[in-house]
Amino acid sequence: MNEIETKYQMEYVHRLASGFSVEQNRKAFENIVAHDKDIYGWPIVGITLAAVTHMANNNFLSFKGLNRAHITDRKKRGDMMFKVDEHHALPNALAFFLENDRTVIATPTENVKGHDLSSCYPLDPEIFRTMGTRYGIKTNKQTLAAVRKIWAQELNEPTDLIRNKI
Repeated sequence: MNEIETKYQMEYVHRLASGFSVEQNRKAFENIVAHDKDIYGWPIVGITLAAVTHMANNNFLSFKGLNRAHITDRKKRGDMMFKVDEHHALPNALAFFLENDRTVIATPTENVKGHDLSSCYPLDPEIFRTMGTRYGIKTNKQTLAAVRKIWAQELNEPTDLIRNKI
C-alpha cells in the first residue's frame, strides 16, 4: 500500500471501530475522499447510448441535461465497506472505494437506483477529469470529440459489439 492508501486504511479501520452507523461512516468516508486534491473522485469511464443520442440531438454542443451516474450504487458500496467489523475489514479500503466510485454519463432517467449502467461505451477518464468540482462534466473540444466519435461508430456499426462492460 502506498502512503495515501495507508492513510485511508487507517481512517477506514478507525471508522469501523467508531460505533457510528453504516450510513454515517459512508458519508464521512465519501466526504474525506471528496476533499482530497490527490484523488480523482467520480471518474467518468463511459457513456450510455441514450446519453450519446441526447448529445447528437443537441448537435454535440454540451453535456447539458446529462448526469454523472455511479455504476455501483453508493449506498451499496457503503454497505459493503462498513457492514463488517474491524476483524473483517477490507485489505485496501481506498482501492475498493475508488473501483466502486466510477461513473458514466447518463440521462436523468437512467440515473436512478436499480438501473444497470455497466454496459456503456468506454471513455478515457483522463480527458473528462475535472478540477475544482467532481460533479460536473467537462465540456471542451476533446470531450465533445470523444462522444462524436462514438456516435459516428454507432451510425456505421449499430451493434452491441461496440458497447463494453465497464
